[in-house]
Amino acid sequence: MVEKWLSGGFLLVSLCYAYFATDLNFGILAKPKAGFMPNIVGTLAVILCSINLFVTLKKKSESGKEDGIDSSTAFNILLFLAGTAIYIFALDKTGYFIATTLYLFYLLKVTKTSGYLKPAIVSLSVVSAFYVCFEVLLGVVLP
Repeated sequence: MVEKWLSGGFLLVSLCYAYFATDLNFGILAKPKAGFMPNIVGTLAVILCSINLFVTLKKKSESGKEDGIDSSTAFNILLFLAGTAIYIFALDKTGYFIATTLYLFYLLKVTKTSGYLKPAIVSLSVVSAFYVCFEVLLGVVLP
């Protein structure tokens, strides 16, 4: 039951995100504007969340009883939400590169990735790749 509610909630959030992303100027494929990535992400999120909700609604519980969330999973969800809230505020203060690198590192540690070197390298690599892709190649200004 919880999984169905979460899937529906994700779809609702994705629909809101996609709706508000349409307010941003998309530009054209050769010259993307600030709304290019948010529109693509919003559309893909709605599609993927719709598929997830459909699969979740079709799935039957194997045990016959409703599944719940254990305390460890609930705590990880709270850590994720707290980290996301901090990331949103830190993005404006520290900029894309620092805030996103720290956020990805934090998420990797919340999901219990072993060690510190591997999550640091992955975080720096992903953030650098997105920076090169958008800021350098496409000319889209990141926050």
